[in-house]
Amino acid sequence: VIAAALDRAGHVLHDDAELHVANMDFHRAISRYAGNAVLAQIIDSLVDIYRQEQRAILEMYGDRANDHRAHLDILTAMRERKPVKARRLMAAHLRDVRAVVTGS
Repeated sequence: VIAAALDRAGHVLHDDAELHVANMDFHRAISRYAGNAVLAQIIDSLVDIYRQEQRAILEMYGDRANDHRAHLDILTAMRERKPVKARRLMAAHLRDVRAVVTGS
């Protein structure tokens, strides 16, 4: 499911609406993969509640290819069963997004 979301994202990097759906599916799938039902429900709720804000962040981010590469790197670390690396990559990805949003 995670790989399928990223495959879709890779094919729609220039279609914000479709890319948004694929990216959110990626984040939702990771939360489900973690095996924590509460976390998965929280992520689902946040994605639904902040849909418009997430679309705005996508438009602000601008570098869709870099964002996609970051997602692929996270998946690779997960596939290699390197949770510390996956966690580090996800934290770096979220810091990058936050920097774009805050302008810092």
